Amino acid sequence: MGAVRALVTGDPSQAQAAREQAAAALAQAQNIPIEQAREQVAQYEQQYRQAVEQAKQKAAAAADTAAKAATRAALFSVLALALGAIAAWFGGRAGAVDPTLTTPALGRQRRG
Repeated sequence: MGAVRALVTGDPSQAQAAREQAAAALAQAQNIPIEQAREQVAQYEQQYRQAVEQAKQKAAAAADTAAKAATRAALFSVLALALGAIAAWFGGRAGAVDPTLTTPALGRQRRG
């Protein structure tokens, strides 16, 4: 089956020679006529190409799903950071001492 692999992955200009080599090897190994072996090689080639196409489609679908999940995670992260920043601002405002109330009180203590 090395000849079949060379057929489907090799140089297109050498494809016909690879087909003939694969058919000859198959005919000899299975003791069948060369025409029948050529038909089987053509079937193997078609099955291989279909499997490759299906794998490409599945990979594209998986990549699309992963991209959507990553986008959604990034969006939620941005929202969480924004909410955290708002909460920190409100917390800082609530815990801050107003200097207009403390400054006059300190000034009175020094005088008195």
